[in-house]
Amino acid sequence: MVDKDLYNEKTKQNGNYPTTASQYEKNKGEYEKMFEILLKSKFMKELGVKTKNEFSSNMIKVFNGPTSHIANIKLMQVYYISRLLKLKEQDRNEYLTDLLFIAQKKGNKVFDFGPFGKLY
Repeated sequence: MVDKDLYNEKTKQNGNYPTTASQYEKNKGEYEKMFEILLKSKFMKELGVKTKNEFSSNMIKVFNGPTSHIANIKLMQVYYISRLLKLKEQDRNEYLTDLLFIAQKKGNKVFDFGPFGKLY
């Protein structure tokens, strides 16, 4: 079964993640642990950032810059990917396959999908 905290009403709300440098500082250790999960993953080849201290320093710089909302979005992504990487391999593969098929509107595991088109 997939982790219920991977994606739910609470975790998908950007207001539940730091929106300022001071809010980030209060929860810095939690996000550094999440970042370390990414660092240790065999799936992460080129993160660019190599340490949790560098990660936190970069987050604070972005929060203090003109586009602070980007830091909030990145923390949401770090949360999601770290939770995803914690799943058992079989559960993660099944979840990602379902997600892919839903995105492509294929399969009938969740809904019966039919032909679709894009309107421009």
